[in-house]
Amino acid sequence: VLGPNGLLKNKTRVWVTHNVSYLAQTDLVVVLRDGEVSEAGSYQQLLEKKGAFAEFLLHHLSDAERTSPEELDEIKQDLESKLGTEFQNKLQRARSLSESASESEQAAGDRAGSVKRKTPEATPNELKEKNKLIEAEKAETGSVKWGVYKHYLMSVGVLSSVITVLMNLILQVFQVGSNYWLTEWANDDKMLVNGTVDTKRRDMYLGVYGGLGIGQVVSVSVSSLALYLGTLAAARALHAALLAGVLRAPSIGFFDCTPVGRVLNRFSKDVDVLDNVLPMTLRGWTSCFFAVRADPAATPIVCSATLPPHTHTLGSIFADLMPYLACWRAARLLHELLLDHVLKAPLNFFEVTPVGRILARFSKDMDILDTSLPSQISDLMWCIFEVLGTLFVISFSTPIFMAVILPIGFIYYVIQRFYVATSRQLKRLESVSRSPIYSHFGESITGASTIRAYGVSERFVEESERGVDHNQSCYYPSCIANRWLAVRLEMIGNLIIFFSAMFAVLNRDTISAGLVGLSVSYALQITQTLNWLVRMTSEVETNIVAVERIKEYAETEQEAAWTVANGPPAEWPATGALQLERLTL
Repeated sequence: VLGPNGLLKNKTRVWVTHNVSYLAQTDLVVVLRDGEVSEAGSYQQLLEKKGAFAEFLLHHLSDAERTSPEELDEIKQDLESKLGTEFQNKLQRARSLSESASESEQAAGDRAGSVKRKTPEATPNELKEKNKLIEAEKAETGSVKWGVYKHYLMSVGVLSSVITVLMNLILQVFQVGSNYWLTEWANDDKMLVNGTVDTKRRDMYLGVYGGLGIGQVVSVSVSSLALYLGTLAAARALHAALLAGVLRAPSIGFFDCTPVGRVLNRFSKDVDVLDNVLPMTLRGWTSCFFAVRADPAATPIVCSATLPPHTHTLGSIFADLMPYLACWRAARLLHELLLDHVLKAPLNFFEVTPVGRILARFSKDMDILDTSLPSQISDLMWCIFEVLGTLFVISFSTPIFMAVILPIGFIYYVIQRFYVATSRQLKRLESVSRSPIYSHFGESITGASTIRAYGVSERFVEESERGVDHNQSCYYPSCIANRWLAVRLEMIGNLIIFFSAMFAVLNRDTISAGLVGLSVSYALQITQTLNWLVRMTSEVETNIVAVERIKEYAETEQEAAWTVANGPPAEWPATGALQLERLTL
C-alpha cells in the first residue's frame, strides 16, 4: 500500500518510523535532532553526505547486529559502497561505544538493584497515588486570602469601587441628616407665632428636608449603578481571562489531569455567581455596613422594639417548621416510591430510557423537592396569610374598604397570571439558549490542541461570546418582566394605601387615631408582600414540575412480583414424570 509501487504511490505519504530497513524505499528522508531538522534528502543523498544520518545508521547497525543481522545486509552494502574504507573503521568504533554503553548500563542496573533491596517497598496506596493521572481538586481551607479580594476589586475597577463606597457613605449621611432635621423640625418652638404657623420657617424646614431626600435618591442611584456596572465588568473580565487561559492551556498536562466537569463548573456555577449572586450580595452588604456604622446605637433599640411576644414567636416557629417537615416527608416518600418503581421496571424501560434522564430524576428533581420547594411553599403560605391579615386589619378599621377589595384583587390576579406565564416561558428560552454554550465549550476543550494548531482560537472565543450574548438576550427580558411586575405591584400597593388613608380621613369622626395608625402601617407593608407573593407563586409553579416528572416514572409498568398470592404451594411439585409422545429417532 505504502511502497513505491503500492496503491498510494501517487499520493503524499508521511511515515514516522524507527525501522531503518525501509528507508531505502522512501522518496524523502527528514532527520530530526533536538526538535529541529538537521538533514533532508533522499536515502542515497544522505548517505553520500556522510553526515548525521550515516552516523545514525552505523550506530543502529552496531546495536542491532546481535538480534537480526540478516535484515541489515542491504544497509551494510549501501554504507560500504558510499563510505568505502571508512566503513569498517567507523563500524568498529560504533561497536566499541555500544559495548561500553551496555556495560555501563549493566553496572548501573546492578547498583540500582542493590539500592532497591535496601529501600523499603512502596505501599499499595502510595503506588496508586503515584500512578494516578487526574489530580484531586484542591479546596482551600481557612479564611479567603486578601489576594482574592484584591483581584476581584481590581477587576471591578478602582473608580467603580471608590464611587460605590463614597456614594453609600453620602447616602447614610443624607439619611441620618434627614432624620435629625425632622427631629429639629418637630422640636422647634418658634413654628407657632401667636397661634399661627410661621410659613417661612416651615418652607425652610420643608426645603431642606426635600433636598436631603433628593440627595438620598441620587446617591443610592449612583452607588447602585456604579456597583452593578463594576461587578458586571469584573465578571466579563474574569470570564474572558478564564476562557483565554483554558483555551491556551497546554494540551499535555492540563487537560490530561483536569476533568472536563471541573472546567465546566468554573464556567457555569462560578460565572453565574459572579453575574447574578455577587452583585446583589455586595449591594446588600454595603447598605447594611454603612447603615450600622451610621447609627450603631439605634440597632439594639430597633431589635428590642420589634421583638415579638412569646406566643407570636412560638406561632412563627411552628408556622415555619410544619411546612418544612411536611415537604421533607413528601420528598422522602416520593424518593422511595421512585426508587422502588425504577428498580422493578422491566428491561425494555432501560432500553428506551437514557440513563441521564433517570439520573436527572434522582439528582436535580429530588434536590428541588429537598431544598427549594419547602422554603418556597413556606414563603408562599406566609405571603398569603400576610396579605389576608393586612386586608382584614384595614377592613376592620374602615369597613368601607371592602368595597374596593374585589376590583383591586381582580387587577392583581390578571397581573399575576400574565407575569407567571411570561416568566415561565422566558426561563425556558433562557435554559434552551444556555445548553449550546456548554456544548460549544465542551467541544472547544476536547479539540483545544486542534484549535490552536489551525490558529482559530479567536474565532472560537467569538463564537462562545456570541452564545453568551444570545443567552443574555434571553435573560434580559426576564429582568425587564421583573421590573414590569414591580411597577404594577407598586401601583396596587399605592392604591391600597390611598384608599385606606382616604377612608380613614372620611371616617375621622367615627374611628380612633390608634386604628387609623394601625390600618395605615399595615397598608404601607403590603407592596413588598404582594411582590414576594407573585414571585413565590411563580417559583412554586415552576418547581412543582419536578413532582410531575418524578410521578411520571413512579407510574411505570412493573415486573411481576417475586411471590404470587394465589401461587402453588411451597412443596409443589412433589413428584415429576417425563412423558414422550410421537417420538421418532
